Amino acid sequence: MLLILSFPAYLALSDPRTLWRTQLLSAIGAAMVLGAVFALMAKPFSRRWVRDLVVMCMSALVVFYGASRAVERGAFFRWNWHRHQVAIQEVIRDAPQIRPETIIALVGVPKENDPLGHDMWFDMALRLAYPKVPVAGVFYYSDGAPGLGNTLKLSANHWHWDGTTMAPLVREASLEQTIVLEYRADGISRVLTELPEFVCAGGCSPELYNPGLRITGHTPSPIAVHRYGPL
Repeated sequence: MLLILSFPAYLALSDPRTLWRTQLLSAIGAAMVLGAVFALMAKPFSRRWVRDLVVMCMSALVVFYGASRAVERGAFFRWNWHRHQVAIQEVIRDAPQIRPETIIALVGVPKENDPLGHDMWFDMALRLAYPKVPVAGVFYYSDGAPGLGNTLKLSANHWHWDGTTMAPLVREASLEQTIVLEYRADGISRVLTELPEFVCAGGCSPELYNPGLRITGHTPSPIAVHRYGPL
């Protein structure tokens, strides 16, 4: 009954077919049902140690399968984290210290091997890379298309938040407050000295772009190094 009652909770989910962080909803009920099934399978054996052995072996299969899947999923997330780490390390290496209220635009991100996934993750990573410094970020794919979830738009020399999804720390900024970095999968990135045309939706004055004025030092925060590893 407990197992049956645990499943209606999935109907309230936006994507009930996925197991992303939802498998625990029915874990207790499933464990009780499986335990009862294993006990019934062992019941025909007359010796108690044989029954115990059957239950242990069947339970070990479940534990082994669950642990194997956990290791596989862990390896995937570790691989994903490494790509993300390289991208943020590039940002910190090229701009170790920045002025408050800076907008960082990362360009050249490959769509087929996107290390960021969504602008929310990039924006949160910048907050961790520059502790106590108000900063916001957007990224663009190698074809010039805005990254998934980009909520900051540059038009008429002015960045503005479009009001969707999570609000960045910097919602309004000028073109002069911008640093554009070129992403490289091999870890060798660079600060662009000229503003790419696709970054501005229209009406921008490229001569106002001066990233050197936004970078204030050559030593990153020890907290950032601790979070993202040696640069």
